[in-house]
Amino acid sequence: MRLAPDVDVHVSTSDRVVDLASEDIHFAVRHGLGVAPGLLAEVLVADDLVPVCSPRLIAPRRVPRVTDITGARLLHDGHRGDWRLWCEANGALGVDCNQGVVFTHSNGSIEAALAGRGFALARQGFVAQEIAARALVAVRSAALATPLAYRLVHRPEVLVDPALRGFRDWITAQATAS
Repeated sequence: MRLAPDVDVHVSTSDRVVDLASEDIHFAVRHGLGVAPGLLAEVLVADDLVPVCSPRLIAPRRVPRVTDITGARLLHDGHRGDWRLWCEANGALGVDCNQGVVFTHSNGSIEAALAGRGFALARQGFVAQEIAARALVAVRSAALATPLAYRLVHRPEVLVDPALRGFRDWITAQATAS
């Protein structure tokens, strides 16, 4: 915002699908596989998923193992099937992926993991700072690559406006830096 103080930015955190063609909205950040015809989409955050937990949960060890993960310790977000996919990919076939606490959004499962309540399957980009600070530790395993991603969606013509193009450049740079 300091780079362009004359640009007005309004942020709405909603799951509501917006119509960029008919509403007065230039950009949307959406999670999913792709976009509608006539729109451009740029990946902001890829969706590789990794299990994380608080170091307190596995103390005195410093690194969690796949065998530490049990159904009762699973922290789910709205994508409950992700744990099943991760367990299959990492040979954790004995884990009951229907168990555990379900949160509406991923921030709930991450907060619960930070509090030592279990294992969250988190997007690596969303927990990188917590892992670097050792507030969370990642299980040594393969991350689960998914085709989903957070994307900046917009109509092609909005990039004609230098201020809007500048916003697009700024937000994509911020996403890349984190």
